[in-house]
Amino acid sequence: ILATGYSFGIQISIGGYPSQSVNVYHNSVNLFGGIASQISEFHAAFKVIGSTSNLDVRDNIFSCGIDNPNTIYDKSYSIHCESTDTAFTSIDYNDYYAFGNEGVLAYLNGDITTLGSLQSATGQDANSISGNPEFISDSDLHINPNSGFVSNNGFYLTTVPTDFDGDTRNNPP
Repeated sequence: ILATGYSFGIQISIGGYPSQSVNVYHNSVNLFGGIASQISEFHAAFKVIGSTSNLDVRDNIFSCGIDNPNTIYDKSYSIHCESTDTAFTSIDYNDYYAFGNEGVLAYLNGDITTLGSLQSATGQDANSISGNPEFISDSDLHINPNSGFVSNNGFYLTTVPTDFDGDTRNNPP
């Protein structure tokens, strides 16, 4: 997605249903590009608004690198969660990638810049990784077949046996 303002790839807004369970499985989000705005903004590949304790977030790629050359206060997060560290019943096997001048890995009660710090903050993410997923292109989010970084590093979920294109998922994906 080429950004044109505040941009969120996947946004979960819990609102008046904080006990609602939400599963976020097998998504690839790539926010990239530049915007020219005079205000401070932030962007996130995955954004959680509101307080919750029932998020299951596994086997995703959250990539964000939006650049606003007009401000030094812009931030591009791979994941931005306004809830507490207990928001996640399960969060693991994700690739968090924040790149560019404004790239910040995560936000959870403050900016988090390393995978180790994110793992400490969530108390989970033991099998998650942080790095360039090596998509075919900015708009083709298939993984480059020559990449070994994210290929076969996931956890097979029987509830999602095929991908968006109808391709059968490998085990591990």
